[in-house]
Amino acid sequence: MLSLKNSEYQQISKQLLSEFEIAVHSECSIDEHYRRAFSLNNDNFAGIPRPAKWVGFAKKSPAMLFIIFQLCKLAWILGGGAVYYFFQMTCYFCRSLFMPYRVLENQVGDEFALGFSRRAMDVIADCSIGRQPDCWILLPWVRKKSHDESQHVVDVLSMVRFADFIMAFSLSIRALYTVGLARAGRGVGGRVLSTYIAFQWFLARIALNKLNAKFFIIAEHHDRWAVLADCLVQSKLSYGASLVIVQHGVESSLKASHRLRNVSRLYVYNEESLRIFEKNIIDMSVVKNRLDVCFYMPRISLKTLDCSKFPHEVSVLMVGHPSVEPLHVNIYETLLKGRDFNVIYKPHPTVRESKELRKIGWVIWENKDEFPIVNILVSYPSTLVEEYHAAGIEAVVHPYAISVDNAANYLSNLSAVLEVFLTKAGGNIKND
Repeated sequence: MLSLKNSEYQQISKQLLSEFEIAVHSECSIDEHYRRAFSLNNDNFAGIPRPAKWVGFAKKSPAMLFIIFQLCKLAWILGGGAVYYFFQMTCYFCRSLFMPYRVLENQVGDEFALGFSRRAMDVIADCSIGRQPDCWILLPWVRKKSHDESQHVVDVLSMVRFADFIMAFSLSIRALYTVGLARAGRGVGGRVLSTYIAFQWFLARIALNKLNAKFFIIAEHHDRWAVLADCLVQSKLSYGASLVIVQHGVESSLKASHRLRNVSRLYVYNEESLRIFEKNIIDMSVVKNRLDVCFYMPRISLKTLDCSKFPHEVSVLMVGHPSVEPLHVNIYETLLKGRDFNVIYKPHPTVRESKELRKIGWVIWENKDEFPIVNILVSYPSTLVEEYHAAGIEAVVHPYAISVDNAANYLSNLSAVLEVFLTKAGGNIKND
């Protein structure tokens, strides 16, 4: 791309920076939504990226997190960001040296699936949504699996040249100071840390621009990668390109700051999910009647529990998250401990649980590919709720970040449900 004339290069750079600003704004709106959902309402945490990862720390040591947050912003602005981008560029470039260069501009195929995450690839690969894509595009931060070798998988790093790395690095530096500091919120650089993804975003955008296909398939809804895919398709409308979205998780009332304009096909769980997509995620004023909707149920690989390790007839799976750790500990201590239950705790896949949780008497479920067959789930609104529901196993769902003090009705309802299961199994719940 650096071989372009200077005027063309500047025009392309301006376009990509504009798209990245949209992506960052969308990501920040998501972070702000979950910051409120997790009750991190203190303005000191405004602009903190990925608040779900910090909610446990924020509630235990808010002052310490605030100091770390401010120091990280300052360090990022004073050169830390550039060092981080350079490190990423070096690592990815070295990996690319061991891959033959692939030219896919004339690749024959109607459907390209974009693997922005391992979870996205697994969802798209689910046979319930139809045949496999003609080609999988694997992003460099996504781990490979052995079965990838049996599919037509192309690593993005095999599609980029040295000039593309330099362009992505240059755009990342510019984005740090133009996008990260523009219209900043409270404090120094309100959203500057959200540019941590800049190099990966620009490298992916530059590489994917070399693809031509009728359909680009993603499993992202409204984050930075969904925006990237939407902008990519927008630039390829002359080729008849469009976007296919596969729902990968339960949606909330979050209204995306950027609504996707190029979706032609949508795979969703149910009518309720469809309404949320049409209201909050897809720009229906643009898509109008061109949206092809398909319904599918997410599937889950279930595993029978080993009776020698789980001797009781009634099994409970608690789907964990740092925002509800106190509630789950309370449930275990007051309703489950010392009674005829197999109690299994599944930590959140991307947010580390506190060390204290591993000292409690439940069993930690570490297997990320298979899940236990249980009688009931205790969970916040999560994808697992839908997946277990499709398998005929129901959940007693509680809100995000609900405190023990506000959970009296929920605890009463859960206690009644547990009593029904124990009664059928020949036991009962103690009334303490």
